[in-house]
Amino acid sequence: MRLSPGPLNIPSHDPFKHDLLGREQVAEVLTNLVRGREHPLVISLHGRWGSGKTTFLQMWQSHLRIEGAHALYFNAWESDLQDDPLAALFGELETELKRIEGGRNPEQRSPLPDAVKALSSTGLAVLKAIGPLALRVGTGLSIDFDQSATGPLSEYVEKLSESRIKQHEASKQSVKAFRKALESVAKDCSNGDDLQRFPLVVIVDELDRCRPSYSVKVLECIKHIFSVPNVTFLVAVDKVQLGHSMRTQYGLDMDVAGYLRRFFDLDLTLPPADLRAFASAQYDAFSIANSFDLQLRKAFNSRVSTENAKDFLLNFFHYFSCDLREIERCFTLLAMALTRQDANGFDFFEITACLIVLKVKEPILYSDFVSGRAKAHSILQCIRRSETGKEYLSSRAGHWFTAVLIAVGFPYREMERAIAYCVEVHADTSIPKPDEPRLILDMLASNDMRPFFGRLQGICAKIDLANTLAS
Repeated sequence: MRLSPGPLNIPSHDPFKHDLLGREQVAEVLTNLVRGREHPLVISLHGRWGSGKTTFLQMWQSHLRIEGAHALYFNAWESDLQDDPLAALFGELETELKRIEGGRNPEQRSPLPDAVKALSSTGLAVLKAIGPLALRVGTGLSIDFDQSATGPLSEYVEKLSESRIKQHEASKQSVKAFRKALESVAKDCSNGDDLQRFPLVVIVDELDRCRPSYSVKVLECIKHIFSVPNVTFLVAVDKVQLGHSMRTQYGLDMDVAGYLRRFFDLDLTLPPADLRAFASAQYDAFSIANSFDLQLRKAFNSRVSTENAKDFLLNFFHYFSCDLREIERCFTLLAMALTRQDANGFDFFEITACLIVLKVKEPILYSDFVSGRAKAHSILQCIRRSETGKEYLSSRAGHWFTAVLIAVGFPYREMERAIAYCVEVHADTSIPKPDEPRLILDMLASNDMRPFFGRLQGICAKIDLANTLAS
């Protein structure tokens, strides 16, 4: 059994070969959007956390290269600790330019090497000019003058002002030279037929995971220093999360949308992923079916087959509106929990799957349910949030699940309390069919239900241990 799906293989010759989310068409749209683009352009691509942005961006980078474009990928979060996005961006740019030149025909004459040298020298000048100035002005530290601590205040202020003016002028000239060198490099990279040529494409990822102050620095570098002809930026971001972090940093009344519009020329949204297709592929990647064939038929109730076990998982992901990362987390916990199943036990796969999803998606409710502070109706209410969840709970399979969910929380000797609770729950809940409470009560009182009474702590012990090991 696998405890992780393993890294996704992105073949350079066919980057969308293993695309589980059906996003090759999105890549084609973006490719056509940047094709032939000469003017500076900064695009924001909004996608919620766990929506598969990073995988898509890496696939798109490979796709662009196949099309003949020069594209580099910059993970902003990896450079967050450096507190210097300019140096990090410049480093990624240098690496990409060296890769471009290394792949060219040695006999092909190109101005790129000279332009890269000019870019390197001006880039270093920018770093030297801007870094100390920003540090000293921003923190209020004194400039290194011998007499700054002992001379008259007016003299100190005069020298400080002169120094800042000189540094400001030096930084302006350095930025100007850098932009000119970058423009030359980008022009050389985008040579070709007007209909087929591409700008230099810079893909920025994980900006929403950075500190708000660092995120703003990255955007300012993009807009004010790297904004030259034949350079296009695509910045992938969860604007909702970025907005939360910025408001925490700068105040709850901050107009985040208005502020971000200053940096982006075009706002796009990544289409929703096909979660069912992704979850189905993860089921196979984690080898759940193989484990089921070897173990689960012994460990779980005979009503569960390999196929309906898979359906249970996919349905609960849908009922609880799980995103891609949450789905992957659920599979990790399930795979680890299954390694601890007792072949003679009666743990029910459907309940195990539900509780794992509940733990990942609603951890407080899960904790309350395990401790007895919450009862089955709280979980049923979560499932009823979706129309498909309502339909499920109104089906015979849903009746059985409801009965099991109630039974696992009561010892068998307290069956009458479980039945009384079931009556109470359905007295307070809007039921589409009047005979549903009776059907559930019959199932709860049947001999088939007896093995499930009082099993909650045993199931959760396996899940919680799996969660501890996977943390």
